[in-house]
Order: sequence, then structure tokens, then C-alpha cells
Amino acid sequence: PGLHAVWLRPDYASSAAVPAMPSQADAGASGSSWADWRTQERRPFRRAFMPYGAGQTAAEAKRRRTARGIDLVEDPLSEGNEVTPAPVDSFEELGTLPPFLLEAMRDAGRLEPGPLQAQILPIALAGQNVVAIASSTGESAAYLLPAVTHVEDQHALSEEEPGPVVLVMVPSEKLAAQVTQE
Repeated sequence: PGLHAVWLRPDYASSAAVPAMPSQADAGASGSSWADWRTQERRPFRRAFMPYGAGQTAAEAKRRRTARGIDLVEDPLSEGNEVTPAPVDSFEELGTLPPFLLEAMRDAGRLEPGPLQAQILPIALAGQNVVAIASSTGESAAYLLPAVTHVEDQHALSEEEPGPVVLVMVPSEKLAAQVTQE
């Protein structure tokens, strides 16, 4: 499957322009280094922790999205036999999050996923790429929960391979502080 684009209502408007990524030529001209990661040796890792949209119908997925106020801007599977996974109703429904993580979520009072988390988690944990725009705060679990799942499944870090295993990038210091708190 291709890239999923998810949009949550109410409409999100941002005046911030996203800067373009530098090209390899630009990086060399500015004196910074450029790595072609396709040529780097890497350990294999598991990307998918659950089947992609298993046993779901398009009608059920649409009903769940409508109930949560979620619009798919682009569904790469709309013409195929597979169905983009429906949003989940609970963190437990995923069946892949480590028990300590589920316990921490319960202790923090987070008993069910927010709309963005509900849609993103089954896509990300199935090993697919996804782009989402959140119109509310507190949605960082949509990428932090899959990150923790991946960290738990990776080999232990060492002097020779110190990491990182996960890299989180956010557009502001304020948002970085918020993600750290969550």
C-alpha cells in the first residue's frame, strides 16, 4: 500500500510554511554531510506488528471513521481488495502494545485512543507509512506508542551501536516539551 493521508475535523489551518528538504548538492555546498542510507549496512528489523486491516469491511471502517469525525484524504486502497484499517476503539484491541505500556496508559487515565490515535495506530503498527494532521493537542501517542513497540522489539543498544532507535521531530520547542511530558 501507498501513503495514507488522514485529516481530522474540524478543519486545520496553518500559516506556517514547511521548509524544503536540502538536496545532496545543497548539503555538500553548505559543508554539511550527506549520507545515502540505501548504501549503509543495517540490521533487519520487524516493521509490521499486526496484519493490515484483517477481517474488516469497507462499510465497517467507514462507519467507525464517521463516528470519530475522521476523513481519509487519500486512501491508497480504495480501488483494491484490501481495506485501510478501521479506527480502533481501545488500545487493547491492537493486540501489540507491551503490557507495561497498557498499564501506564491506564494509570495516566488514557483508557481509549483519541480520534487520530484510533486511526493511525492500526496503520502504523501494520508497518505502513502515514501522514496525519492533528487539530488538537495530546495526539503524540499516535506515533509514540508504535515507537515504544519498535524499541521493545529491537536488539539492545551497545557501545558499537548506540542508536538512536527512534527519532521524534517536532516544529517547536513548546511542542517538544509537550511530547516529553506525554
